[in-house]
Amino acid sequence: MIKFFVFSLYYLALFSTLSFAIKCYDGEKGETLECKNGWCSATLYEDGRTYHGCDTLGVCAAIGKSGERCDKMGIGSSCCCDSDLCNKFQAHLCYAGDNSGNEKVLCEQSSCTSITRANGQVVRSCDTENRCPSGPNPPFRDDHCDEHTEENSIYCCCHGTLCNGHEISKKDKFYCHAGGEKNSAPSECAQGWCTKSVLPSGNVASRACDTNYVCPKIGNKCITVNKGTTDESKLCCCDSENCNS
Repeated sequence: MIKFFVFSLYYLALFSTLSFAIKCYDGEKGETLECKNGWCSATLYEDGRTYHGCDTLGVCAAIGKSGERCDKMGIGSSCCCDSDLCNKFQAHLCYAGDNSGNEKVLCEQSSCTSITRANGQVVRSCDTENRCPSGPNPPFRDDHCDEHTEENSIYCCCHGTLCNGHEISKKDKFYCHAGGEKNSAPSECAQGWCTKSVLPSGNVASRACDTNYVCPKIGNKCITVNKGTTDESKLCCCDSENCNS
């Protein structure tokens, strides 16, 4: 009777140990791990890096389950779950918003977009319209841009975490002409680019700093905006001091 009781406790303990073991995703190796404490964890860092693995620190037992799966976790947060491979998720971050582009969002799509409107406004987002080239090896490296004349915009795609963010380093005391006159007073600019809007008549409508951050996309050249309309003009960019005279 005593032996039976001892063996019963042994097998009960063994069964309990085995019942807690689950399979978790190891993001670093892309493999499946067996986690004996019954918890998987995942972390999505602010810069897009991720961690997937067992809860080796024992944190999950203390804070409890975040959800059935970790696929809806937020940026800069951690997740705990207790079912097989519940911590496996696809994390792809893009910048979203207007010209500042400093909001990071989690996207279902693998591509990010950057759209430059005719008025100079830049809109960044996930490729929610599925307009970017797709496949395991998209036909572009950093950027793939198309001029959409009918939309008066430049539509750019890129593949990679936060690839549609364009951080422009500030140049000390970089000046551009500001105003319509050729010899208008220079204005100090933080962007390192100057712009000039030229009407079909050849007259300059405006000169300014590139406050909308469109010039890194355009480069040192002019493009036609609002083509075929009464508002048609050329938007010119240059990156040397007072170059928009």
